Formats: sequence, structure tokens, C-alpha cells
Amino acid sequence: MYNEDGKCRLVSTMKQIYLDQNKWIDLAACNKGLERYKCYRDASTLAEAAVERRFASFPLSTIHYIETSHRRDWVSRREVALTMGRLSLFHSIAPRDVLLPAEIDRALNSFFGLPEHPRSAQVFGVGINHAFGRRLLDYHVPDGILIDPISRLELEKWVVDQEEWVSLTGLPPELERDIADYEPMKHREVGQKMAESAERLRLLRRAEGWHRGERSERVAKATGFIDNLEQLDEAFGRAGIPAGRLLALGPDAMSTFIDSIPLVHVTSELWRQREAAVCKPWTANDMNDVDALARALVYCDVVVTERQWADLIHRSRLDEVYQSAVMSDLADLTLHLL
Repeated sequence: MYNEDGKCRLVSTMKQIYLDQNKWIDLAACNKGLERYKCYRDASTLAEAAVERRFASFPLSTIHYIETSHRRDWVSRREVALTMGRLSLFHSIAPRDVLLPAEIDRALNSFFGLPEHPRSAQVFGVGINHAFGRRLLDYHVPDGILIDPISRLELEKWVVDQEEWVSLTGLPPELERDIADYEPMKHREVGQKMAESAERLRLLRRAEGWHRGERSERVAKATGFIDNLEQLDEAFGRAGIPAGRLLALGPDAMSTFIDSIPLVHVTSELWRQREAAVCKPWTANDMNDVDALARALVYCDVVVTERQWADLIHRSRLDEVYQSAVMSDLADLTLHLL
């Protein structure tokens, strides 16, 4: 739901807390008892108590599932996954492609009064199906097996619960080797290609001085429009609004419209801030970070992320706009769990 000021905040009695992948790794190391991570004991204890009392939820995103699978050391991967599963209870946040259509509809309704009934989206849910926005797990007892209805339901639930754990932990190495043509890192190629494309554009903008100041803001708005053109066209057509109506309002109105779509606004601003402040090339991990942080900033109450991203978020004041407490030190989480 949205507040009266238009900021996207889900009305809930449960505080939604998003931990970046590295913070889950820190938490797992703390739970393992490693001396270096003892400073997070209070945060870990309070987090568990908050979850038990339903005061807080620690939702997982698509990026958590993907990045956890990147850990090739099976013991390490399993430790991180077990920490995630036990604290999150497999609560999850919906993917961008599920959330964006509803946001565009609300922006159109605000500007043009159409569509009269904007689409809605369930932000938080449970399990990998919700995290990816599609049915990846859907076990049913095969027809023809004689089993009473209650036992059938209990068995199906048990199997799905086990599948949820396997989806997060992945398969141990000996089982991975038994699967023909199994390439656990294959999906990284997509992110790598996106990073290479982003890096080419970054270098061009930097060479021409379009990476800072007012010029970078104009580029960010245009990029936000172009990168989401397919979804925008679909939403305009669905609402019966000629696309030319927005163009006719002029560049200032177009910029305001783009900024009124939270995920587009946050994504564009994070890209702009990074290119202005950081000289490092874009990486596949950066692509994942921006995707995850955009959703976390818009919809979660607390975000714990890497220092680089926390600094950029504070610099752009996105934390204030979307009323999300953002920090880089996991120990500081205790202030929001008391």
C-alpha cells in the first residue's frame, strides 16, 4: 500500500529487514562461532527473537538463491543456506517483473486517472515460487496412489518443505556430478553480458562528461524510460492511454513520471550515483546488487548492505525518500530490533 504522500510503504505490523548476501555470510560465520564475527552475536540473538515473536521478517530475494549457489565450497554454502532458511523461514520478496506493472499502473493513474483500477502485486510471500514469481515447486502425490486426504496433504507439504531447502542449499558436489550437462554457474553468463554492456556505456558517458551533474541526471531519466520501454508500452496500451500524451507534456513531466515509478527511480539513481562516484568497471555482482537493493529500498523497513552501496544511498537520500533505514554494519541492526 502507499501512504498519503505517495511513498511506497507496505502497511504491516511486521518489520521487513533485508540483508545483503554478504551480511548473511557474516551472520553464518557468527553462528559458527568464529572469533572475528563475535561482534554480531547481539544482532543474531535479537534477530532470532524478533522472528520468533513475529516482530520482524528477513525476506529472501531471487538474488539470495542465485548468489548462494555461486559458493562452490559445499560446507560453506550449506552453512550460509541453513542460516538463511532458519532465520527467514523462507519468507521472500517478489521479483521486479511482478512488482513493476503495478507500480507503472499507479503512476499512470496519478498522472492521467487511468487505469481506473491499477493492478496490484503481493510484495511479500513465502518460498522460492514467490521469490521468482513462478511455480518452480509444485509437488503432488501421483494419481492412483491409495492414500487418505489428510496424509496426502501432509506428505505433499513435507516434500515441498524439503524441496525449499534443496532450492536454497543446492546439491552436494557428488550429486551435481551425477547430473548430465549440469552447469551450476551457467546462469552467470547473463549477468556478465549485462555487466559488459553497462561497462561500455559507462566508458562512453565518462569520456563525454555525461557521468556527473545535471547531465547525468538527464541520462538517468532517459535510461529509466528506455530500459523499461516494453513494460511501459504494455501498461499504456492496457490503460488505453496514447503514449504521445506523456510526450506532449514535455521533458519535465516525463522525468517526474519516471521518478514516480519507485523501482525505476531507485534503479536509475543507484546506477547514476555509482558511475559518478566509482571508477571500477561494472560486474555481474553489481547487476545483482542493483536489482536486489532497488526492491529492498522501496519495500523494506531496514536494509543492511555493503558500505559502497550504503554510502551511495545516503548520498542520494533514497533512504529518506523511501523511509528505509540503511546501514553497512550488521551490528547496527540491534538498534532496530530492540
